[in-house]
Amino acid sequence: MSHAPLIVAWVAIPGAFQFGHLVAMPLVYVLGGIALLCAALAFTSMARRVRHPGGLYALVSHGLGPAAGLGVACVVLISYLGSLVSLYAVFGMVFSGLVFDIFDVDMPGEIAAVLGVALVSLLSTIRLRRVIWLLGGLLVAQFVVLIWFDVRALQLPMASEDFTAPLHPGWLFSGSFGIALCFAVTAFIGLDTSLNFVRDVRQPARSVPRAAYVAGILMTSASAFSAWAVGAATSGQARAAVAPDDVATTAGTTGQSLFTLVARIVGPESAAGVARLIMFTLLLATVGTAVVLHKAVNRQLSGLSLDGVLPLSFRLGAPGAWHVRSVVPALAAIGAVAVIASEDRIYALWLGLASGLGITGALALTSVSALVWFLRSGVEDEAELGSWEGRAVAGAVAAVVTGFVFVFGLLRLSSVFPPAGGRPSWLLGALIGAAFSAGVIAALMLKAGRPDVYASIGRFRLDDDADAAPQAQYDAAPQAQYDAAPQAQAAPQQQFAPTPQAQYDAAPQPQYDAAWEPRTGPDAAVPSAPSVPRSNVGEPTYPNYPSPNYAAPGAPAGGVADGPGYGNGVSVQDASGPGYGANAPAYPVGAQYQPPTYPQPADASPSDEISGQRPGPDNHSWWNRD
Repeated sequence: MSHAPLIVAWVAIPGAFQFGHLVAMPLVYVLGGIALLCAALAFTSMARRVRHPGGLYALVSHGLGPAAGLGVACVVLISYLGSLVSLYAVFGMVFSGLVFDIFDVDMPGEIAAVLGVALVSLLSTIRLRRVIWLLGGLLVAQFVVLIWFDVRALQLPMASEDFTAPLHPGWLFSGSFGIALCFAVTAFIGLDTSLNFVRDVRQPARSVPRAAYVAGILMTSASAFSAWAVGAATSGQARAAVAPDDVATTAGTTGQSLFTLVARIVGPESAAGVARLIMFTLLLATVGTAVVLHKAVNRQLSGLSLDGVLPLSFRLGAPGAWHVRSVVPALAAIGAVAVIASEDRIYALWLGLASGLGITGALALTSVSALVWFLRSGVEDEAELGSWEGRAVAGAVAAVVTGFVFVFGLLRLSSVFPPAGGRPSWLLGALIGAAFSAGVIAALMLKAGRPDVYASIGRFRLDDDADAAPQAQYDAAPQAQYDAAPQAQAAPQQQFAPTPQAQYDAAPQPQYDAAWEPRTGPDAAVPSAPSVPRSNVGEPTYPNYPSPNYAAPGAPAGGVADGPGYGNGVSVQDASGPGYGANAPAYPVGAQYQPPTYPQPADASPSDEISGQRPGPDNHSWWNRD
């Protein structure tokens, strides 16, 4: 989940009370959670068959076409960037306040926001399977603090009607139900980020839906419970501080009443220390949420790169692309510094709400595309919850609720963000529409100029068999190029090396072993060796000489020799075989037999270049019969 429960309890719920003026806020968060769970049931069921790291835009591409998919991709990127700006602004303000409170050092909020961007960027470089333990620890710490705060708030003395009023359906329309629902639905934004991590888990068809369902149930339960605790504890006169009638005059006071509530819980003496602990946990929750969003943005860009829309430098793991990966942190840092420099904290809340509305609009289109896709395909899967008809109904419910929240939020955004001080309330609504239009126009241009890229939008992987395709294409290809290529060059060694070995070592062995029997008689001094047949014309001529194992230790002068190169019954001095006669080497009496040397080919390698042995006719040093 990208939105941490402590951020929802400390920022979103007080904002809903402040601008919605609704008593039954827990029921609103339950309704919003059910609507988002219906959306999760629809898009995770579709994501089992359309597995793509781009997330929502890939599903929209399959259901409503590539043009709508690329438009959704632009809206999601802009919304994620706005959420990051809001989180970094909150980090800067909270961190500078903690530094001043603890160390009495006045650190500018702009510098604190830049430090937060640097910390999140550093954590984002760590592999997800390693940083997930840190994020899990932060989530557990948030739940511990949140449960303690809610339980103690409900233990405060209050009237029985104040305890049960937030749970009564009659109070659902005590204020602005639409604005409260906008805060509730946008608080659950983050379930969609699970689709961006399909390549980071071993079994995405099972892990991604479970993560979405568990996160949705936990967020719904925690938000509803916190809204009940805050609503019950701030009933009567205290509720007026949380939900004042004059919104314009109380802009920027969101969450201030919770400090008063902490003081009522633990007492004025311990209120400062407990508040510091809660704010420090909130700071860590902001970092964890920003890390998840940052990784989701990187995978969104990687999905567009794998589809061919963006250059390959945006792909995850692309070498030397640090300048590309630093674009998102740089833009987020600039936006956070601008928000803090405005000295109006309502900008951070408004920016987070508007970004949540952008994701809500993307979820509405995704729910519609899932409905169209299920009606068109009608596929069944026994591993899924319910039939495809039930998932289509869930997609229809999610489309109605998220579509209502998106349209109502855009129309009533001025109620949350009053156009005071020259602040245009229509700016972010126009920005969302401009982002979607830009994506659609870019898709149409691709359709006209690069139809193959247009057809591949959202279709990088279509089935389970394509899981290894990206790995084989982008990771194994360099391996085959740099590691497997030398293996292919070893073929000549396999072609020529075993052949001479079998020809000159294995094959003649039975011939020489059978022929060179020890002889008896007067001519036993020099054994008679059979002649090895000469090679055909055009092939190299190989020498014929007796094996040194059978050489006579001392050939007497004038002895008679039989064998190759000697003639039959010819004396050694008068022998005229090849290499003998006039060119015959002198063998003194008692000398050890030494075979004659033969000239090397012109292109033969020196004897000490490879292994110190004499190279043979084909330049291989293993050819050595000495």
